[in-house]
Amino acid sequence: MKNQTLKIGGGVMVMLMFNEKTGKIKKVGYCDGWEAKKTKAQLEKEGYKLIAKADGRFYSFASVSYFCKSCNKYEYYYEKYGVHGGLAKYKDFKLTLIEIISDCKYLNLIERINDYRLTTLKLSSIKFLDFVKTILKFESAEFLLNLLINMNKKIKKLIEESAYLYEDEEKFKEYVDLLKKELIKHFM
Repeated sequence: MKNQTLKIGGGVMVMLMFNEKTGKIKKVGYCDGWEAKKTKAQLEKEGYKLIAKADGRFYSFASVSYFCKSCNKYEYYYEKYGVHGGLAKYKDFKLTLIEIISDCKYLNLIERINDYRLTTLKLSSIKFLDFVKTILKFESAEFLLNLLINMNKKIKKLIEESAYLYEDEEKFKEYVDLLKKELIKHFM
């Protein structure tokens, strides 16, 4: 499923609901009272369950659902964020990782990635997505996540440079080798 965000203001609440059978996430804006209960009841009849709610004047949710390779069922992940500040770049990147890797056994590693380091990557969401998809063609999810967890200035620079080479697989492989060497140095 696509990363989703919803901004609602003006005294409205936000509900985040998940359907385990379809893997769909719905964000519903509502006013407190009978209308909210009616909307929630209707969605529950359709198989949705409430996973979070917040005051829409101040908060919203960024969420992703995926079919987990380990559990063999639909899973979800969400983060609450301040509406006025917008969705932080690192949260968008983490949701991208969760969606692409699609395996809940890696959630702990993804959560260990330093938010500041992800924010400082000079990549757009699209380039980050290109980098992740391309590196996963050649390497494991563990390798990718260890790169991001242990990102230093050199690794960061190599990631930024290689993200623009996703169409040239030979050049990209050269960067992967450099990233491996740099990661090994980091652990020595």
